[in-house]
Order: sequence, then structure tokens, then C-alpha cells
Amino acid sequence: MAINISDKQHKRLEETLGEIAEAYKNGSVSRAALVGALAQIISAAMIDNKGEVESWLTPETLETWKEDAVADRT
Repeated sequence: MAINISDKQHKRLEETLGEIAEAYKNGSVSRAALVGALAQIISAAMIDNKGEVESWLTPETLETWKEDAVADRT
């Protein structure tokens, strides 16, 4: 069974993935952090964990990830 997200959530998912990729591209996070974030989102979707996917769509989760990933990089 697949999870369903709204058009607004789909747009936010695209933005979130773009922000994660951009953080790697500009060198502020490691490749491991990039892969880890993508793996978490994809894994959650694959096991129909809509709550986890939706949590990644909040600005707070993304900012926390960035802060943690940057801290791990230093």
C-alpha cells in the first residue's frame, strides 16, 4: 500500500529534497548526512510511515537536521 500526500505536501517534499541536496552541494553537510536523510524519507515512504514522511515536511525537522548535520561535519 502506498501513502497518499496532498499536492501541497508533494510540493513541500520536493522543496525539502531540494534543500537537502543544496546543503550537500554547498558543502555544509557531508555525503553521509545527505544519504542518511534521503534514506530516512524513502524508507518511511516504503513502509507506509506517513507520520515520518510528514514530519520531514515541516521546516522545524529540516532545520534540526541541518543543525545536526553541520555539527557532525565540524
